[in-house]
Amino acid sequence: MATKWESFVSFMGLAGQKFVENLLSVKVWIIFVYMVFSFIMVKGDMMGGDTFATSNGSVISIVVALREAFKTQKIKAMANGADCESKEKIDKMAL
Repeated sequence: MATKWESFVSFMGLAGQKFVENLLSVKVWIIFVYMVFSFIMVKGDMMGGDTFATSNGSVISIVVALREAFKTQKIKAMANGADCESKEKIDKMAL
């Protein structure tokens, strides 16, 4: 049985790994590049504040929605597979 400290260290290791995976993901870079580009356009008076807020909110919403759609598709694909390993992964995701 793992002690509380070992459990915490294990959790932080997994959380750090997830953080790095998110930094390397495409969705983070899409949002970052678009935010920088639109900020430069606002500073150069090529875009107003209302357009800035609307476009950034729209892009972020679309990226997050696509992420959730792909995650759902992946879970459904794993559920359709007959191997036990996939079923165990799905059970862990549900918790």
